[in-house]
Amino acid sequence: MKKSCYTLLLLCTVTFCFAQEETTYVNQRGETHLCGPFDINELERNTLYASWFTKHYDAFKITKKGYSWSKELNDIEVDIYMGTWCWDSKIWVPRFVKTWDHLGLERGKLHFIALYDIAERYKKGPNGEEKGKKIYRVPTFIFKRDGKEIGRIVETPQNDLLTDIGQIALGLTLQSK
Repeated sequence: MKKSCYTLLLLCTVTFCFAQEETTYVNQRGETHLCGPFDINELERNTLYASWFTKHYDAFKITKKGYSWSKELNDIEVDIYMGTWCWDSKIWVPRFVKTWDHLGLERGKLHFIALYDIAERYKKGPNGEEKGKKIYRVPTFIFKRDGKEIGRIVETPQNDLLTDIGQIALGLTLQSK
C-alpha cells in the first residue's frame, strides 16, 4: 500500500512539473517577456513591466464622467492580445485598463494574452491562443458577449478609447471622427 501511494504521489508530481505552461521567454536581445495567458498583476507588480505599465496608467488622464452606455459593458469580456516587447502595447494596454477602471467595470472580465516577438513564433502564443483570431497587430482588444466577438480595437483607437469603447458597447461600427 505504501509503495502504491508513493508511486501515485511521484506520478502526480512529475505530471504537475511537465504540465507547467511557459509564461516567460528570453528573446534574441536577451530581454525577458511574457508569453501566453497571464494575470494583470504581472504588469502591475513585476519590475520588468511595472515601470512602463504604471507610468502610462498614471499619466493617462480621463476627465469625462457619466457614460450611460457603460452599463452595456457589464456582460462583456475583453481578450487583450499584446506583446510586452511592443511599444504600442506598453502605451495602450495601461490606458485601456485605466479606462476600464474609470468606467467601474470588473477587471476580471479582462483576459491578457502575451505573444512572442521571436522570428519563428512572431505574434503567436505558446499554445496557439491567437489561432483563428486574425491577430496581425498588437495590442488587439477583442470584445465578446456570450463568447461571440462584437467588436475590436486594433493597435490604436480610431478616435479615442472612450469613443471607441462606447461605439462597441452600443453595437455601432467603429467610425472615425
